[in-house]
Amino acid sequence: MANERNSMRFRVLALLLGLFIDAYGNSLTIMTNNGNGIWTAVAVDFNLLFGIAIPWTLFGFGILNIIINQVLIRRFDLWRIGSGIVYMVFFSYFIDVFNRMNVALGITRVNTVVSLLLSLLGVLLIGIAISMYQRANILMHPNDDTTNILRFKYFHGSAIKAQFTDMGVIAILIIICSLYLHRIDAIGIITVVGFLLLGPIIQISDKLVLPKLKHNFSQNDDI
Repeated sequence: MANERNSMRFRVLALLLGLFIDAYGNSLTIMTNNGNGIWTAVAVDFNLLFGIAIPWTLFGFGILNIIINQVLIRRFDLWRIGSGIVYMVFFSYFIDVFNRMNVALGITRVNTVVSLLLSLLGVLLIGIAISMYQRANILMHPNDDTTNILRFKYFHGSAIKAQFTDMGVIAILIIICSLYLHRIDAIGIITVVGFLLLGPIIQISDKLVLPKLKHNFSQNDDI
């Protein structure tokens, strides 16, 4: 694939916008409580089964993703490791900031219909944000790096197949945990919507949101 690249200034702008949009979108889904993202849902199950705090579980999954990414690209990439950890730190910080802001705005007190609409908006924003910082390709959450690698190295550019493959593994973990717990926790309509629509949203956003932003593959990426 031809490696056409944007200017670093444009890529940094896209990264920062993506980071803020991603954190706010996740905050909306958390505060409206219509179902957690699939990664948060399995973290809740791990908390119930093993007593591991949810933030530590999510951080542990991030580290696991970093290891998986090294296997998928079949080489050691120190930048991918460091940038993934940096993204997780900033992402967690901004989610906390936006959670506090959304509580102050009264989002937790809206009626059911408005709550659902805000949750759907959150999923849309998450998909748009992932599209932006995956294309900028400076740093990103390790899990989004996993889907980016799957998309271009293994699935011929299909964001839909990459998302379904990645989240399908987590869905299986949730099913196993639910069988042990004899109940389903942290799953709601937004969990299902995110599972089904994140891939299509990312693929459409690639064309409609900042259309001049290309997939800026690094010089070492053979995709």
